[in-house]
Amino acid sequence: MKYILLMLLLVGCNITKDLSFIVTEIPDLEIETPKEAAKWISKNIKYQADGEQNNWKAPQRTYFEGYGDCEDFTTLWMYLVEEQTEYTDTYFIGGEWLDKPGTYHAYGWHNDLYYEPQAGWYGKEYLWATDILKYSYKTVMLLAVIKEIK
Repeated sequence: MKYILLMLLLVGCNITKDLSFIVTEIPDLEIETPKEAAKWISKNIKYQADGEQNNWKAPQRTYFEGYGDCEDFTTLWMYLVEEQTEYTDTYFIGGEWLDKPGTYHAYGWHNDLYYEPQAGWYGKEYLWATDILKYSYKTVMLLAVIKEIK
């Protein structure tokens, strides 16, 4: 994450916000699996919608503020899995609600399992939404930083 911020500065991004939290590490939460990460988030992070703009937050901001919405929960889940466990290859899935066309939701995916960090749920099938996009860990971390700068 530090290198992404440095790269953005070098290519001339005019950063006016305080983004120091991006280079702040989240303390070791003794999470060992993707399932534990989803359960920890559902117990410790509160849901708060961010309105129509749908701002993405860097995982560190979600952790330190203690709240976020679906993409913030999923981004934090990816960060915890990739940075605090032995697991890698997590994905951010964007889906459209099956019973509410035009309404979208974010959730995670790893090794043939879907993860819903908002509810601490995981399973083989995600029955509430249809997958429409899939982003890797590096892509999501970069997007979170870019969206923080805007």
